[in-house]
Amino acid sequence: MAPDASDALAVRQKVQQFLTAARTGNLDLLKTAQLDDGKGMAKTVADIKDANKRGALHFAAREGQTEVCKFLVEDLKLDVDVKDEDDCETPLLHAARQGHTVTAKYLIEHGADPSIPSDLGATALHHSAGIGNIELLSYLRSKGVEVDSGSDAGTPLIWAAGHAQPDALKVLLEHHANAAFALFPNAETEDNITPLLSAVAADSLACLESLVQEEMRNLREVIAAEGSAVPTNALPEVSPEAKRRAAEAKSRGDDAFIRKDYCMAVDAYTQRFSEAANSFYQGVQLDHDNKELVSAFREAVEDGRRFYGTDQERS
Repeated sequence: MAPDASDALAVRQKVQQFLTAARTGNLDLLKTAQLDDGKGMAKTVADIKDANKRGALHFAAREGQTEVCKFLVEDLKLDVDVKDEDDCETPLLHAARQGHTVTAKYLIEHGADPSIPSDLGATALHHSAGIGNIELLSYLRSKGVEVDSGSDAGTPLIWAAGHAQPDALKVLLEHHANAAFALFPNAETEDNITPLLSAVAADSLACLESLVQEEMRNLREVIAAEGSAVPTNALPEVSPEAKRRAAEAKSRGDDAFIRKDYCMAVDAYTQRFSEAANSFYQGVQLDHDNKELVSAFREAVEDGRRFYGTDQERS
């Protein structure tokens, strides 16, 4: 092997060893690594990246290696908000996504900005909501992170509902996440995804109940503030067309399930969920105590629960 090629290989091996040490928490190797190429150790380490431009701090944060983060941030003075090239994610985002609360708190306490999003708009609050990390979720809120911050996949409330995290969803609602205006049909994503429909898709009855209760509470407050009741002649009636579409969707889903065409069944049941969610939202705004509306909605959800439960047993 030519000398230049040999030297290049040796450098790559040192870089890989250094990033591996950051990931595994090998502080001794990090502190003794012979990497200084004349620019100073801090600058040299800052320039060490993998193919996705992730540096030692990204790897340490992702693996919850808080002591390594301390060395890199406090001793080498690395930029705590440096972004990788993959999704423009900071070390804090890596830590939050993996649920490393101690590491995430350390980074914030040493200057990390918790409001910085990835290229997709996701913040540390989105990730903590999606994995149900209540401790980190509450901590981020205490730091003033926007509870309704959007992303390509919706708000933190949608992330909590879509990942079946009822405790996280309740925390967000307690911090006034805008559930009332996030429900169908006021879509928050290009795919018309809302907290309500996300909870249906995740088969989370607990999240559904919390969202419904919050909507009812909001409506009662509006009515109380206006000092008027909803006139009885304004009470909604689900249109025959909506009933027909829902019934047809359920029939197609049942037939597809019998044929073991599970993909078709999912599509059909999902359409029924959407019909129920639409009718429920339109109705509950005018009649927030209408038990028939709630029962119809829950019936559609239970159809899905039975299907998904059977499908999971099958798989």
